[in-house]
This record gives sequence, C-alpha cells and structure tokens, in this order.
Amino acid sequence: MGTQDPDHRAGTLPPRLAELFLRPVPETPENRRYQGLLDEAVEAQLKDFDFDRGLLFPSGQDRPAQFPDHRAEWPLEERHRLANDPGYYWYYGHGRGSAALLGQMAFCYRQPLSRHFRSERFLEGLRQGFRAYRGHQLPSGEFAFCPVRYSTLWGTHEMAWRLEPLLYAYWWMGRDLPEGDRVAAEGMLQKGAEFLLPTLCDDPNNRGCVWSALIQLCGLWLGEERFLEAARRVWNVCKPNVLNPSGQVTEQGGPDANYSYTAFSYVFLYWLYSADASLDDAILRALQWFTLTHTRSGYPFEGTSSRKRIVLDRPRADLLPALILCSRREPYFRVIAERILEEYRSSGRHVGGHMVSPLIWMMLLGPGSVTTPEAVAEPAWHRESILDCRTDLTRYSLIRKPGYQTSVTLRSLQPMKGLQTWACGDEPPIVHPGLGVCSGTRAWGIDTASMNVSTRPMAANFYDQARGADPAPWLSYRQEHLWTHYLFTALTTLVVLDGKTGRRATTWALNRAAVPVPLVRPGVVEFPGRRGRLHYLGDPPRCGESVEAGVWRLDFDSSEELTVFAFSDDSFRLLEWDWAMRRLAFEDASGRFRFELAPRPVADPSRTDSSGFGLRGL
Repeated sequence: MGTQDPDHRAGTLPPRLAELFLRPVPETPENRRYQGLLDEAVEAQLKDFDFDRGLLFPSGQDRPAQFPDHRAEWPLEERHRLANDPGYYWYYGHGRGSAALLGQMAFCYRQPLSRHFRSERFLEGLRQGFRAYRGHQLPSGEFAFCPVRYSTLWGTHEMAWRLEPLLYAYWWMGRDLPEGDRVAAEGMLQKGAEFLLPTLCDDPNNRGCVWSALIQLCGLWLGEERFLEAARRVWNVCKPNVLNPSGQVTEQGGPDANYSYTAFSYVFLYWLYSADASLDDAILRALQWFTLTHTRSGYPFEGTSSRKRIVLDRPRADLLPALILCSRREPYFRVIAERILEEYRSSGRHVGGHMVSPLIWMMLLGPGSVTTPEAVAEPAWHRESILDCRTDLTRYSLIRKPGYQTSVTLRSLQPMKGLQTWACGDEPPIVHPGLGVCSGTRAWGIDTASMNVSTRPMAANFYDQARGADPAPWLSYRQEHLWTHYLFTALTTLVVLDGKTGRRATTWALNRAAVPVPLVRPGVVEFPGRRGRLHYLGDPPRCGESVEAGVWRLDFDSSEELTVFAFSDDSFRLLEWDWAMRRLAFEDASGRFRFELAPRPVADPSRTDSSGFGLRGL
C-alpha cells in the first residue's frame, strides 16, 4: 500500500471498505440518538484516559514504564501464572480497552453528529495512542503491554481485537495526522497484520470467527490474496461448528451465554467484509434464535450455556447492527433493537459490545429514517412458537405462547435442567435462577436440575422422552424413576411430577432482581403488581431467602405420587383430579382441558414404541 492517504481521496481504501467505513451517516433522529449514546459511552471512559500517553489507565493503578524488551521472552509457564494473578488483570483492559476507545474516539472525531466532531483534544489523544501502540509493538508485530502477552498466550484472536479498532481509527481520521505519524501508523498496522497471518487461530468457535473476520479485513485493505485465502480456510472450519441450521450460534458444543454473542459479532463482520450472500438466511435465523432465547422483557433463559454463565445479563448489544441491517427483510427486528436499547437505558448501563462499538455499525448500516417500530406488526414466529433445539451437548425447547414465555432443558452441561424461567406476557419472570440456586426436584438421590435426559426417545427399555400435541402441546421425560410432564396451553404451563419416589422436595427459585416478594395463599403464590402466578395443589410452600443473596426459594414438600404446579394468570382453575385414574382437568381463559397420564412404561424388551407414553386428551 505504501504511504498513500488513507481517507480514500486517492483511492487508497478499496471500494468495498470505503463503502462500509466511509459512507456518510445521514442526519436522522435515529442516528442523532445513536451518536449521543456513543458520545456518552466514550465520555464515561475518558476519566481513565491519559491524553498525553494515548492509553487507558484504570483509576488507582500505577502507570507502568515502557515495556521492557527482555520480558517478551519470559517462559510461557511464567506468563500463564501472571495471567491469573489479580495484580495483572488490569493489563488486559489496558491493552485491549485502549484500542477500542481509540476506535470510538476516531469515529466521533469524524462525525458531524458527535459532540466531539473535529476535537483537537481527541486528535492529539489519537496521535499519542498510535505512538503508544508503536512503542508496545514487538519486532514480530505483536502488541505487548505486559509479560502476559495475551496474543501468544490465549490465541492470536487477542491480537485481532487490538488491531481491529486501530485499523478503523486510522481510516476514520488518518488524514488529519501529521505526515510522519501517518506513515508510522500505517507501517505499524501492516506489521500487525503480517503477524496475524502466519499465527493461525483456527479454533472452531468464537476465536476462529474473530481471526477469520480480521484476516479477511486485512486482505481487502492490503489487496493480498494470501490473506483472503487464509480467512476462507479458517472460516470454512468455523462455520459448521458455529452456525447451527436451527439458528443456534454455538461455542464448543452448545449455545453460550457469552461467547455465542462474541462469535456472532464476527460472523456478522465476516458476512459484511466478504459480501457472502450464502450467509443471508443463516444471519436471519440466528437473530430469530437469539430473540427467542429471552423473555419478552429481556431476561435470558438459563441452563444451556456451554462455557460461561452471566446471570440476568447477556451482551445483547452485539446483535444491534445485524438487527438494524436485517430489518429490511424482517421489520420487527427494529422493535427488538429498540427494546434492547431501552434495557440499557433503564439499567443505566452504557451500550458496549464487540466490533469496537455496535452503535457505530448501527449508524453506518442503518437505512436512515424508517417506519416507527410501534407501527410494525408482530410476526408469527415472535408471537407464538415452540423451537426444539439440539446440539452435540444440549437439547432444549424455547416455548413462546400468547400469554407467556418459558423454556425446558433436557440436556446441557449446566445443573439447570427442566423449567428455570417463566414469564407472563411482557412482565419480568416470576421464576428465574440465581448463580448457584435454581429450580428443581430432589427425591431418592434424584436431582432433576442436575440429571440429563437420554438423547434417545427410548433407552434401557424405558421411554425417556415423548412429545405430542393433544390436548395441547406437551412434553414428558424420565430421570431415573421420576417423570416430569409439561402441558402448554395459550395461557398456562402445567407441570406434573409423577413417580413413586416417596417424599420429594421441589424448589422454585425466584431471582429478586426480577420478581417482587411472593405472597403465599392457599393454592396460589401471587406476586404483587404481576399478572403471573404459581398455582399448586397440596400444602403451601416455605418461602424465604436462599443461601445465595438475592434469590428467594419456594420449597414444596410432597409424598404424593403426583405433584401438580401451574404457571398461569388468575383465570386458572383446577377442576378435578383423580389420582387413581391418573386424570386431571383444568381451565384457563383459553379453554378447558381434560387428560390422563398414560401408564408408565416398564422394562419390557418386547415394547419398542412409545405411543402410550405421555399425556392423553379426554
């Protein structure tokens, strides 16, 4: 590339990248709001930004000397030790967070909608930031801010995360750097790209997605086919392991509360950079799946995360650019985007995420003024659906009905099987787990939250799971000698525990961040100010705080063969129950339902079908 001007006036930035990064941002109410949110997020970080040195220094931290060259050769074992030393944690944000902030500052500097448009202070901070990264670049091209050297310790996707914002910043404001700084910055970025290429990161998960997207970007910038070929090679490894045909975005065998969002961020960027139209439908399905993994009020369905748990929060800002861009095909995505932004506003959090900032891409990719979200009709997939999802390690169902949303997990790595979240309408959930306390039943060594259900409908001559649609959609499964049956009407989720297990204890966990103090009455637990409630048959529960602060427990004891719970509104009525005949009838505002529990299967090798197992309408 040489030392040509990076702002496209002489054709330096290839047309594909110029189209993405240098397009004018229309002055619309939406973009003014997005830029205002970005300005606020940047300003919140500036308290820790040293404009003279161009880097973040978290409050209370000593400012380190220049990186000593001899530390670059510290043994890998020693760097592993330091990576887990709390005294070194802040270096991670120092190196990665500083780059992200420089990218955000450069966009604000370039945009007339920003309060920091053409700010001389920002220009000087950016100039010093580029100098700082040059000073922390090893001869190999790697950025190193402490002995840990994250890019060669955890993978070169870490280098990609530091190089990406600096590339953006250079393209957005490089023309205003002095000539010497501009030439030096371009040399630094090219050196960083050359470090990434041979240090392959082909893990078939979020790390590989990050690496392939950034190598694709570098290949377009440099006009180098060797970069583009390497990006395609790694992407072809990642794609089948990350994008599930059902729409799931997976991480090492299952969906993840954190890394599925990381992976999707860079799947999205690879899609943008490569203009690969074959990914169009996969992106759309993924957005639908992400949406259905939350209640209408924005709470995540817990229990299936493959690597990491993030209680009550997932980094949903990462979805915003794709939601805005894909709203041209599915207008309701704009409604979902607005709800996510409202979640951030109401919680007082700044909009963060990957891709330097999702807000930037919302402005670059948005269609400008559009129909207000309130005027967009709710599509059928969002209004009512049951999505059965499987991976190598998980199986779970996402249930969305006119009156509620819930999920049921049969298999996962987390000790959170069964029903963990139930929300009525647009309300926050009345049942939702904490970090260590969840819902489940314990009886005779059985723990329904911990035990997986078999992958097959029948195993060991027992029928382990069955599904049907009469008298309403239902799901039944076995864990040892305890069966759990669910019946899903438009307004009610009926739960029946079935088995001669002697005394058993059932706990429903209520996260106080989502639910008010419960009010226990005969046959029903109410929640002040909420329509959703828990109906039960038998003795009232004990109610109190768990060992985990912030989580209430409803503890039910039962010695009955059948135990009944119903999550519904105040229209639910239990009409009759005949334990001898194993029959039950109830009604809610959507209708009346009578059914029986079909005889439990026995260990009979001659029986090979499950037609008699489950719930039967009467």
